[in-house]
Amino acid sequence: MRPVVFLDIDGVLVTRGTQFHHFDPECVKALNWLTSAADARIVLSSSWRHMPGIRDIIAGARIEAKVIGITPDLNTMRRGLYTPRPRGDEIMAWFRQHAQRRFVILDDDADMGKLMPYLVRCGPDAGLTMPLAELALKILER
Repeated sequence: MRPVVFLDIDGVLVTRGTQFHHFDPECVKALNWLTSAADARIVLSSSWRHMPGIRDIIAGARIEAKVIGITPDLNTMRRGLYTPRPRGDEIMAWFRQHAQRRFVILDDDADMGKLMPYLVRCGPDAGLTMPLAELALKILER
């Protein structure tokens, strides 16, 4: 089974340098290097996963790896109160439906719970850099 990259977009591929409007080409280059080196597929864990046409947006950004799925949205609305769930919980819910052993999480948030050892935390200024992509590859090779 091929490894999986759980991908957030804001702060990873879309940065302050792009004013959070466009994919940063250097970040996309680092992602493409990682997914090619690891022969990995992508699961979107970003809030962008709900956007209509997200697969076309990903392809238009020249992201080469195949997107094989999205994590479920576990956030709830009860009695008019929005209750967000940690992204790590959503990733764990995805695992309940899929057999997967090799994975890495690319995100700018740290709400991963027990999955913290698999997180490569990107900064919103630079996003995914080549040194971070190399760290992600090391995690996938464990």
